[in-house]
Amino acid sequence: SIPLVSLNFCDISARTGSTREVVESCIDRVLTTLNHALHHEQIVDIVFNHIGALRVRHGKPKFRFFSSFLTQMDKTGLLIGCLK
Repeated sequence: SIPLVSLNFCDISARTGSTREVVESCIDRVLTTLNHALHHEQIVDIVFNHIGALRVRHGKPKFRFFSSFLTQMDKTGLLIGCLK
């Protein structure tokens, strides 16, 4: 099972130089927009810099990792082969 970790708005605020209120508002807007798009069955693309991209089409999510991220996470090179 994958552990769930709550977002620490204070930590994000300190790392980005934005106020906690701005961080919380931005995250709320992103989630509200995502919820609206999914409700109306729109295509959704969210890019996570240096990690990969989440695409939701017809209610089905797919996540594609960037090969550079996989290489960085797995120095053996076996992980990329398993995911192809």
